[in-house]
Amino acid sequence: MQVVLSRETEQKVRERADAEHMSVSRWIRRVLEKETS
Repeated sequence: MQVVLSRETEQKVRERADAEHMSVSRWIRRVLEKETS
């Protein structure tokens, strides 16, 4: 699945993933799994 984010949103996602010592893809996957369960 391909997801397109604005530059601002992409930067926020990178910062949050970094803060939790995760890759961006892992962080997004975790958020999506939480929101859809």
